[in-house]
Amino acid sequence: MRIRSKRWGRLRSPVPQVEALPSRLLLSVDPAMAQRLLDAGFEKIEWKGHETYAEPGQWVASFRHVSGSREQQVAETAAKLAKAAPRAGLRVARQLGGDGTFRIDTSAATKFKNVRSALARIRGFDFVEPNFAVWAQATIPDDPDFGAQYGLNNTGQTSVYGTTGLPDADIDAPEAWDLTTGAGAAPGDDVVVGLIDTGVDYNHPELKNSMWVNPFEIAGNGIDDDENGFVDDVHGADFADLDGDPMDDHDHGTHVAGILAAAANDGVGTAGLAWHAKIMALRFLSADGFGGVDFAVQAMNYAMDMKSRGVNIRLTNNSWGGADFSEAMDAAIRRSADMGMLFIAAAGNGERLPDGSGPFGVNIDDPDKAFYPAGHDAPNVISVAATDSRDALASFSNYGAAGVDLAAPGVAVLSTIRAGKYNYFSGTSMATPLVSGVAALAFALKPDATWQEVHDAIFAGVDKLPGLAGKMVTGGRLNAFNTLRRLLPPAVVGRHVFYNNSAFDGRSTAANARDDNAVAADKAALLPGQGPATFANYTSYSKGINGVMLDVRNLPEGDLTADDFALNLGTDSDLLAAWQPALPPTSVTVRRDAGADGSDRVTLTFADGAIKNTWLRVTVLPNEHTGLTTADTFYFGNAVGETGDSPNNAAVTALDLSAVRSHLFASGQSVSSPFDLDRDGRVSALDLVVTYRARNGTALPLITLPDP
Repeated sequence: MRIRSKRWGRLRSPVPQVEALPSRLLLSVDPAMAQRLLDAGFEKIEWKGHETYAEPGQWVASFRHVSGSREQQVAETAAKLAKAAPRAGLRVARQLGGDGTFRIDTSAATKFKNVRSALARIRGFDFVEPNFAVWAQATIPDDPDFGAQYGLNNTGQTSVYGTTGLPDADIDAPEAWDLTTGAGAAPGDDVVVGLIDTGVDYNHPELKNSMWVNPFEIAGNGIDDDENGFVDDVHGADFADLDGDPMDDHDHGTHVAGILAAAANDGVGTAGLAWHAKIMALRFLSADGFGGVDFAVQAMNYAMDMKSRGVNIRLTNNSWGGADFSEAMDAAIRRSADMGMLFIAAAGNGERLPDGSGPFGVNIDDPDKAFYPAGHDAPNVISVAATDSRDALASFSNYGAAGVDLAAPGVAVLSTIRAGKYNYFSGTSMATPLVSGVAALAFALKPDATWQEVHDAIFAGVDKLPGLAGKMVTGGRLNAFNTLRRLLPPAVVGRHVFYNNSAFDGRSTAANARDDNAVAADKAALLPGQGPATFANYTSYSKGINGVMLDVRNLPEGDLTADDFALNLGTDSDLLAAWQPALPPTSVTVRRDAGADGSDRVTLTFADGAIKNTWLRVTVLPNEHTGLTTADTFYFGNAVGETGDSPNNAAVTALDLSAVRSHLFASGQSVSSPFDLDRDGRVSALDLVVTYRARNGTALPLITLPDP
């Protein structure tokens, strides 16, 4: 039975079986990689109609209704196997950390159909599959020179390859760090990331303080204190050599770890993205960069075991992959979702052509070029492509409108390697830890966030790029700041007004970009020398208010109405209790992502003259429509020195000075007069002084709030 995946369109089978499919070569295993796999001891096999590579004589099998300690599970399953198939030559080699999941060893000549036939005699048999080959996903240049980390903050610097970067083709890390650098709320609360890779040089000066420390293990006593099968697994575990020392002997894992969590703000080396995240090193790839899926499954189960014990591990980083779907890996990924964890994976580095050129990215939506584990359709998987310093998809990066989710910088990335050194690597392996780092920052910013919330924030926060449209789910490149902002509670972050009968577009009832331009021009006029403002609570009495713009961060979906606001009119001489309700706005519109920093812009438009010779108090009410938990109240009032007597002008000019002079000591003036600028109940020479000072460049102050 073949089932088409809902998300990726992959072919997957719940029970392994031989299928009559057209013979094909998985081109993601190019000739050069094929030779490397053979040299590493893997064998070429036929699997479901195509050629692939696996550990000879090794199989991954799963049985239902198996429990107990590792030793008990191995002994029980071995006894059942000996009874059901005594002559099959099958041996239960190891339990892979999850109940009922084992590596089964046979002779190299044993066929799949014979293995499956023998295992199927055991009650509770679920599936068996070859122990597929997987490998690290990095293209490693020879140039050891240091350089800037453009992926975090691109100023247009020249890369090690001589390419001039595109300013802001980055993930906005400095802006994200203004929100959080990833510190936990209390000691021990830092986010832990499971780094499933070649291990980590945990003695590197930039990483030694970023390593997770197993709270259940006593270092150096030679005892398996936490009884998980690994002695002295202080910083993680080694599943390739079955011990508690995940020291890197390749460089790949150390490089990935540095991108994610190298020490920052310490005046040396590079800066990791998540300054306070802790790395749980889960070594399963050997010194040559290869490994079996059985070790990867065991690494996942180790991480989930620690999660069940209370370790704050929220995600795993998976900068590796291979050409084959694994039932065992799929099950492990789905269990991690059930435990609240993200699974972030490299989309792969494509294939080399027969002439040796490349690698060149391929479309992994094509079943002939599938790539796993990034291609698993479990909902917690995030598949990551790579971009360069000019926001272009890297030539080597895989892509897929359904199978790849987003991209991150992954070309000529400077990070840590073994022995306290640094180097530049390229690959989707280097892009993946940036996404993992953002996820770690997100969980630190909002500790109670679910993986679904962080997943959705990462997707919604991307910078859309034309070159990525149609090549991945989001069509965008990772943006750390946008991701974190989407996890903040709803809030009003900008307040603006526009005027009746002014030169601005506020005269129109339509809310559009021309209104935005009007507000920007208005701020420049009313706040000389102060640059752009996010809070503008001033207007002219005589001009009056034609509209109010509010920038609301993370406004819930749906429309707003006048009922979501309380609007009152009065002056600073009135008690607040005396302020009267304003006429409702003629329209309330919401334009998504049109406000400051990607917030939503809400525009309330009033009839011309409805709000004039008065101040306006606006209260955004807390409810399910606005998303606010407390009311947000602010005032729009008079700009000191601005009389409104200068048509089509919101700046203080000689015409305002003349207007005040012509109304000196006029009868019938009051604090509602646009010419009584010092609010003393009369128009006098003191008002001339106010206007004169404003006209000569003194910054215009905001209003003073009225007494309660």
